[in-house]
Amino acid sequence: MRSKIIVALLLSLIVLFNVGCWDVQEINLRVSTNALFFDVDNTGKIKMGTVFSVPGTLLPPVIGTQQQFQKRNYVITAEDDSITEAWTKLQAKSERDIYFGQLRAIVLTENAARGDINNLLDFIGRIPYVPPNTTLLVTKADPKELLDMKNESNNIPGNYVDLFFQTKSKKTLAIPIDLWRV
Repeated sequence: MRSKIIVALLLSLIVLFNVGCWDVQEINLRVSTNALFFDVDNTGKIKMGTVFSVPGTLLPPVIGTQQQFQKRNYVITAEDDSITEAWTKLQAKSERDIYFGQLRAIVLTENAARGDINNLLDFIGRIPYVPPNTTLLVTKADPKELLDMKNESNNIPGNYVDLFFQTKSKKTLAIPIDLWRV
């Protein structure tokens, strides 16, 4: 009887010491990205960048007023010979850990898409929390300029790209392809 009580107490103590979140990340220690882009130049260097929203600008304007923010997003970029080194430099430019749970669009240049696209897509697929329905866009334009472009509704770029692909009146060249299908 006494041994059963001791075993029960030991199990209770083990449970008390083993509970908790070992991989929790506080929300104020991370920043959500809305769009991600990849480019490869003629020398083979990989350029990647991400778009963040300016804190506080995502609130809708009061009815009857104009949105008072000139710019609702900012872009940071990094460049290196390997994709992991470019990612390390990109993460180092952010004060917080980059969180991909709100990612709406991934933009590849034609050079990136024609190069080692399997390497890029494998890297993207290994990023934690990337939604499987993220829109993948291939462009001829410079992706930094494309994502930094001000649009009429002043949406942040990932939302703007995602909304464009959801409209019924899109152009014939705009084929919606989710990341998981690629």
